[in-house]
Amino acid sequence: MWQLQNYIRQLMTFQLFLKQLKIEKSSMTGKENTRVEEDYGRLEIKLNELIEEKGISKNKLSYKAEMNWKQIDNYCNNNITRLDTYVLCKLCTVLECEIQDLLVFHPS
Repeated sequence: MWQLQNYIRQLMTFQLFLKQLKIEKSSMTGKENTRVEEDYGRLEIKLNELIEEKGISKNKLSYKAEMNWKQIDNYCNNNITRLDTYVLCKLCTVLECEIQDLLVFHPS
């Protein structure tokens, strides 16, 4: 029950974060992604820094978050095409951090 409540809290925080940035979900995928970077800035995923700060390996994180190691690696290298809110909530829960610690908005 606690994990579900934590997941809902993280999801609501993430939705508020996106609302504050005024980024719609549809603008984060496909060809429009370049337009977002040029016109509206970009999001940086700071997972690599967080796992170093928390002293956890990618293998241990993938086990605790029940995620594929390659998916963790892609998030660490900012090599993703679509943000998954469920994955972000899992990462924040396992790393005991807030969404603002994981994502950083860089205006253009």
